[in-house]
Amino acid sequence: MIESDGVVKMDLASQQGVQLLGTISECVDRLHRYGYELYLDTHAVSWTNRRTIIVSGEPFRLIFGNAIQPTSTQALIFGLQLGWNDEEWQIEASVENEVYEPELVTETIWEQTYTAQDFAGCLKLLLQATADLIQQTSIYR
Repeated sequence: MIESDGVVKMDLASQQGVQLLGTISECVDRLHRYGYELYLDTHAVSWTNRRTIIVSGEPFRLIFGNAIQPTSTQALIFGLQLGWNDEEWQIEASVENEVYEPELVTETIWEQTYTAQDFAGCLKLLLQATADLIQQTSIYR
C-alpha cells in the first residue's frame, strides 16, 4: 500500500492480487455450479465439492476442483492447478477417472496445460481453462 497525501492507494502488486483472487473465485464458483448440475444430471452416488483452494509450496501452486462419484466404485475428478515462477504462469486442467476394483486405478481422461507470459494472459487463460474443463466433462451428462 502506498500513502499519498493522506490517501492510501493500492500498489500494482496488491491490485493484481485482488484481481487474481476475484478471477479464481469466479472459476471456483463456475466449477461448483457445474459440479452440482453434473451430480444431479447423472444421479451420482455422491459429490465432493471443495469451495476451497489448496495451496502447495515450492513451486507454488493453487489447486481447486470437484469430484462426483457416479457409482460406489468410481469417481470422476476435475480440477485446475495454477502455478507460477519468475518467468510464466501455468495452468493445468485435468479430468481423471478413478476406479476402486480392488485397487485404486487412476486414468487421465483429458489434460491440458496453458501458459501465459503476463498477468493479464493468466487471468484470461484461467477463465478459458475453466470453460474447457467444463466442456470436457459434459460428455458424462
